[in-house]
Parts: sequence; C-alpha cells; structure tokens
Amino acid sequence: MATTTRRTLVDLLGNELQELLAAEKAILKVLPRLGKAAHTGELRETLTARVREGKEQVARLEKVVKILDLEGVRVCAGTSGILKGCSQVLTAYEAGNLRDVAILSGMERVEAYRVAAYGSCREIAELLGLDEVVGLVEEGLELDVLAGKKFAQIAVQVNAEAFVDGNSPDCFLKNHND
Repeated sequence: MATTTRRTLVDLLGNELQELLAAEKAILKVLPRLGKAAHTGELRETLTARVREGKEQVARLEKVVKILDLEGVRVCAGTSGILKGCSQVLTAYEAGNLRDVAILSGMERVEAYRVAAYGSCREIAELLGLDEVVGLVEEGLELDVLAGKKFAQIAVQVNAEAFVDGNSPDCFLKNHND
C-alpha cells in the first residue's frame, strides 16, 4: 500500500506557485522564437509585448516565493507539453497565416493554462489570508486573462486570412477525394 505524506494547503500553494514560476520562465524562452516566426504584425507585436509582461510576471512570482520563503524549483509538466507543441509548429508549418493560426492556437492554450493556475493560487491564498500574495497573483491573473482575449481577437482575423489563403474545407475535400 502506498503511503502519502501529510500535506497542507500551504504546501499545495507553494508547489503551485513554484510550478507557475517555472512555467513563466519556460514561456519566456519560447516567446521570442514565436515572435520572430509570426507572419502577422499584430501577432508579432503581441508576442513581443508578452515577453515584457512575462518578465514582470516572473518578478512578481519571485516576490511571492520570497514572501512565502519557498525553496527549490518545480517543473510544470503541463506548460512544458504545451510549449513543446508551440515550438513544433515552427517546423511543421511554412511561414504565413497558417503557421500564425498554429501559433495562436498554442498561445491560447498557454494563456488558458496560466489563467487556471493563477486563479487556483489566488483562491488558496485568499483562504489562507495571504493578502499580499493575493494582490500579486491577481495582477498576473488579470494580465493573462487580457492576453488570452487579445490572442483570441487576433485569431479571428488570422483564421479568416488562412481560410482565404486556400485552407478552406473545399480545398481539403478536393485534395482528399482525388
């Protein structure tokens, strides 16, 4: 029979925050490559802005880690998988609107994952009465919600452009019925 270690809500919050910090750092490594590969100017600008914002996110989370006196680094497996997929689109698709659709799809997943993580951390910190941590985490949450909306807005335009570029269902059906 497996044994478990008694853990607390504080332990869980610490683990979640360490994973979130690791995720933010990993995202910062991928964003510049995605930005350089983006075909659409608005997407390129948004990815560049996310690098600046990501550095602010890391600084906030490092402050939280210091406040809570957390040690060690945790790998965020979920974000690692999503980022691997984001990086793979750079070689899987030629430069252009279709690659931008793939980049946007990946970035929307990244933002959704981070929104979930920040939201969970905020709720736990609120339960524990950690007001300073709540404020710092809330800033990250708000930033990621806005970023997710921005990527979704860009996707509407880029998806339509990719469709016009010859990626319509008719093209798909014609190629597969020949």
